[in-house]
Amino acid sequence: GRIGGSWFSSGAGLAVAAGLAFLQFPLMYSQLARPYAPGLFFTMGCAWFWSQWIFGDHPRRKDLLYFILFATGAVYSHYFSLLMAGLIGILGLFFLRGKPWKNYLVACFLILLLFLPYTGIFIYQLTAGGVGGPGGWLGKPTPAFFGSHLWFIFDASRIILYGSMLLAFACLVFFFRRPGKFHALCLLLWAIPLLTGYFYSIKFNPVLQHSVLLFSFPFLLLFLFSWIPAIEKFRFAPLLPLGYAFALAAFVLVYRPYRLTNHFGRLKEIAAIAIETEKNYGKTNVACAFSVDYPFYVGYYFDRLNYQPSQVLSTVNNGWDELAPFRKLVENAKGDYFVYGWSTRFSPLEATEIIREKYPYLLEQKYWFNSAVFVFGKNIPARKAALPQPLLFASLNNYGSPASLFTTQFVSKNALQWSVPCKPWTDDFAWKPSMEKNELLGSVCRFSSEARIPVRDVVQHPDHEIYLASRVKFADKAGKIRLVIEFERDGKQLYYNSIDSKTQVDAEKFNTWQMVYFGIRLPADLRSSDMLHVYIYTPDGKPALVDFIHLRSTPGHTGLYGVRVPFI
Repeated sequence: GRIGGSWFSSGAGLAVAAGLAFLQFPLMYSQLARPYAPGLFFTMGCAWFWSQWIFGDHPRRKDLLYFILFATGAVYSHYFSLLMAGLIGILGLFFLRGKPWKNYLVACFLILLLFLPYTGIFIYQLTAGGVGGPGGWLGKPTPAFFGSHLWFIFDASRIILYGSMLLAFACLVFFFRRPGKFHALCLLLWAIPLLTGYFYSIKFNPVLQHSVLLFSFPFLLLFLFSWIPAIEKFRFAPLLPLGYAFALAAFVLVYRPYRLTNHFGRLKEIAAIAIETEKNYGKTNVACAFSVDYPFYVGYYFDRLNYQPSQVLSTVNNGWDELAPFRKLVENAKGDYFVYGWSTRFSPLEATEIIREKYPYLLEQKYWFNSAVFVFGKNIPARKAALPQPLLFASLNNYGSPASLFTTQFVSKNALQWSVPCKPWTDDFAWKPSMEKNELLGSVCRFSSEARIPVRDVVQHPDHEIYLASRVKFADKAGKIRLVIEFERDGKQLYYNSIDSKTQVDAEKFNTWQMVYFGIRLPADLRSSDMLHVYIYTPDGKPALVDFIHLRSTPGHTGLYGVRVPFI
């Protein structure tokens, strides 16, 4: 608000303050136990004292001192607040006319000096990757991110988006002033972090998310509302920022009440449910598996609750690479019940599918922000009903096999036209007698029958999940297939997702039927008009017999990534 009042007008400052106070984007990220709120605080403090020293009529040494302190706080808070502090410092070099430039350079040097203790960690993290790339969960952004980000930051609401733009446009028309250096600064301080994050994510490692653009967000608001007049200038001028504040407050408090009650990652609750399950069904009748960042995270809460489960099979799961060992853990688990919980760590959707092979009934399920816990059973216990497994869409391509061969997990409730399977039958192929109700993949037919369907017919929201499942048999240990889920737009591939059967099957059991699963969470920038394309293929032409292909979608983990909006 103070920056807006100094650069443009008191009305502009109040409108920006209203946006930061009542828009859901800054509200949500100010509530998480993450460095977003401190990073925003230090970034704006850095910009304010920098502005006072660079543009003030009487620059004071204490402004430069506070600039150093706040910039140092920004560079230690988050890499994108570091980017903002660096950008502010560099832009200052272009406005040093008439200012003691040596003092400014010394200040910038001191900020770099104060950051030196962290440079080792900084360099390591840049080379190690992170949320994107190999081992990460974040994919590369597409150009659609720009539109989806604008939609997201204005509450994913036409009312708020159009209302904000109408206010900005009306003030531009009725109170036009020729753009100046502060308009350029606002555009640069908003656009450069966005473009840097986008191109870095494309060329190197995906890092671009809505959250990392929080630190530059105020400068977009400053630019949009820069033409709002000073509240002292006209009698009705205060109504503009106050009316905007009232509209935003009414939206998040009354029209679409905002709340973020889920804490980031639950551990105590997961431990408590494991303990309760053992107490209900017997200490030796329950197996547990967890996926947390470090084993002592969940162990700490078992100690606090003064209880140790009898069968803790694993505490860390490193994703798809450990699905095959995880399947063996489940197969060897003792007892009739299985508890699986994860928190703040990537947990493959295939893990719960594997558990359901031996424990088909879901008895309890808790979803939180970036964590979850499930209780499965071999049977349904007395006085307790199994939880329903809602299906949004399901289609079974079973090549004409009797439906009795399949469990209720693999049903077909929607009409979907699968392509005709390729049948490269040969007289000398050992599997020929069983191929009437199966599909053979190999060097002749590398791709299975496939299906294409509009996204709108399968899922409608980024929180929904899509699953493929297949039962396969290989001719030898080297055999493998890939389950593929693609999204297409205007006839071109938009996203490609696949999983290798080697992540789940036992190579020693190559001539027996084995299940392979693939589940995905959806990118937020899909459109309802995009096409979903699913199929199986053998990448090296090794023979593989496919018993069926099952496609389904479920409501998924609501709130896993915070507030997300339906597909456009």
